[in-house]
Amino acid sequence: MHTVSVVMPLYNVENCMEASVQSVLNQTYSDWELILVDDGSPDNSGALADAFAAQYPDRIRVLHQENRGQGGARNAGVAVAKGDYLFFMDSDDTIEPNLLEVTVRLAVQQKADLVAFEYDIRRPNGSLVKTVTNPFELPKTGNPRIQREFLLVAGMPWNKLFNMDFYRSTSLAFPEKVWYEDLILCTKLIAQARTVVHTSRPLYHYFLRPGSTMRNKNTLRNREIIDAMDEIRRYFEENELSEMFRDELCCLAIDNVYIAASLRLIRINPRDPLIKEFRKYMKQHFPHYRRNQYIPCFSFQYRLTFLLLELRMIWLIALLTKIKDSKKA
Repeated sequence: MHTVSVVMPLYNVENCMEASVQSVLNQTYSDWELILVDDGSPDNSGALADAFAAQYPDRIRVLHQENRGQGGARNAGVAVAKGDYLFFMDSDDTIEPNLLEVTVRLAVQQKADLVAFEYDIRRPNGSLVKTVTNPFELPKTGNPRIQREFLLVAGMPWNKLFNMDFYRSTSLAFPEKVWYEDLILCTKLIAQARTVVHTSRPLYHYFLRPGSTMRNKNTLRNREIIDAMDEIRRYFEENELSEMFRDELCCLAIDNVYIAASLRLIRINPRDPLIKEFRKYMKQHFPHYRRNQYIPCFSFQYRLTFLLLELRMIWLIALLTKIKDSKKA
């Protein structure tokens, strides 16, 4: 069998990490190791991790370190990982019992550099908010430099299984102590992959928690999405990939900078000047973004938001968002 290294950073998760660890222990696939990285957590997360390691010494290892952020914690876990495959998991989420079994089988069958899968979103009480499926028509397997839409696989590491040899061969790592480190690294990794497999099965359960990047009310840090997109653009230019992935990079910018970041700010302050800065960024770096071939694939909500942003109808986006959020509560 092929060993999977599961890397799980810990920071202030004493109240929810047990369910996350237990979902790994419940895997139908038996050949795995779990690396818990205590990222200088001020609560009892580190002590709980030590207790798990004492109970399962052949399965679980614990690293204790000074705080380096989620990216730094993941990098520390990768450095000591011994597996043939690599899976990143957040310590406040859970996974389906067959996640490792399904993804390892696909990876071995297709000799894949990475396997991507879908996920669902849940409230803290476990109730389902929605199942997220990729809006783009992704093939089941392919080379991202030919099937370039693979670059649009969601930009987080926890919905992917990586071949460890491939991962280490790229010499890439998570940026540390920044927001959007997931998007930066995953976009680069997909561009370097030669075989990607995608399954539409939702195998990961993402839990909505206060303070997450997507729900954080620190408006100034939302500007870091521009820094992240700049870093992605720089990498693609240096590796002579910008022209090849021109439409896909534009789509990533529309999705993550223009729409998603604008929506986060509108929820907090519809008059935030960053909203105009996001529009200016698109016009400067992606002047033909309005004609991007992937816009018709967006969800109705995203296409409507895009249209209203173009019409400068921020007040209406704010109203619709408020109504939608009230229904979710």
